[in-house]
Amino acid sequence: MKKELIFYLFCFFALAVCAVWAILKYTSKLPDSKTNIIATSYPVYIISLNIADGILNIENLTSNHTGCLHDFVLQSRDMKKIENSSVLILNSKIDSFEKEISKKFPNKKIIDSSSGIKIHKKNTHIWLSVSNYIIQIKNILNELCKIFPEHEHKFKENAENYIKKIEDLKNNGHNLLDNFSGNDVVTINSSLYYLTNEFNFNSVTLTKHHNENFSAHDVKKSIKTLNKYKAKFILTTSSESDKKLAEMISREVDIKVIELSLIASSNSKKIDKNSYINEMIQNFKVLHQNLLGL
Repeated sequence: MKKELIFYLFCFFALAVCAVWAILKYTSKLPDSKTNIIATSYPVYIISLNIADGILNIENLTSNHTGCLHDFVLQSRDMKKIENSSVLILNSKIDSFEKEISKKFPNKKIIDSSSGIKIHKKNTHIWLSVSNYIIQIKNILNELCKIFPEHEHKFKENAENYIKKIEDLKNNGHNLLDNFSGNDVVTINSSLYYLTNEFNFNSVTLTKHHNENFSAHDVKKSIKTLNKYKAKFILTTSSESDKKLAEMISREVDIKVIELSLIASSNSKKIDKNSYINEMIQNFKVLHQNLLGL
């Protein structure tokens, strides 16, 4: 009887130890609100991962499949995430929904990655210039070091490695495209401005913004512009609205439509820290290939 009691007590103790261990393991994986970082767009999310992944808990508020920020509307669940976060990393305070966040959470620590970057006509696709993207990395790094000085050394080490990769990317792009500097390039709208401006192309836009209503008159006006510049192709983006507009024009005039990535989202379930580099390399190659034919 005594042996049975000891056996049961031993089993109970062993189960209790296992339960405590499981609880500790589970809770250790839960986000710590003190180090919960919210990035408000895919590009700054990728930057944040390259600087602080494994050190801080980082989440992309707009999810990795939202696409351009113009398509994003804040929901109550998003506001809850922001409320529970410690730091917000913005692409730019100029973006409408990011303005809304700043007003609703005035005491929240906010990092504006666009600091020091000249914004062209309220166009916030600043990351499409590799030069701007490097500034964004440095802005986020500097502010994270101020907020979390205990991790400064690791942040700087990670950022230095990432900046080196981006500088190599920039050099590769300029080696491919600098010979075409000054060429006329027609884009469906201004979202690609920073990409074309990086290489000093003469960028001609057919519309100002995404989702702009496009009438038959606008199509005729666009065709006139294309004829004026003797354009052989239109640059568009992966945005559905942009592609539709380009297709409308191409049905009226025989012109090639070339799609470039906005690098504003990802279709992959697995997050790739090198996604910006990989997609920008593809943009450079597509531009080079088509500019050669001019």
